[in-house]
Amino acid sequence: MSGRELLIAGAPALLCLLLIAPVLWLPLLLSLLALRFYLVRLFRRRLGGYTGDCLGATQQISEIAVYLVLSLPLGGSCRNAAAWDRRICLSAQGC
Repeated sequence: MSGRELLIAGAPALLCLLLIAPVLWLPLLLSLLALRFYLVRLFRRRLGGYTGDCLGATQQISEIAVYLVLSLPLGGSCRNAAAWDRRICLSAQGC
């Protein structure tokens, strides 16, 4: 893969990072890199390489990792989260 092709393939991911608060970029990227190194090691040790199924599983696990990192209450408290939930509930007029 050439540098140009890599840039074209990575552009959507970089654009998505712009939608996320900058304080979450580092934990997100570090968790994905750690996950990548772990899975590469696991696939090489257990399977001697990787297959398309491994790539699909890696994509699914990475997506779950992104959701988990983005749901972390960085600098928040449970009390603030509860207040946020009440505001959403009250704005929906269903509670």
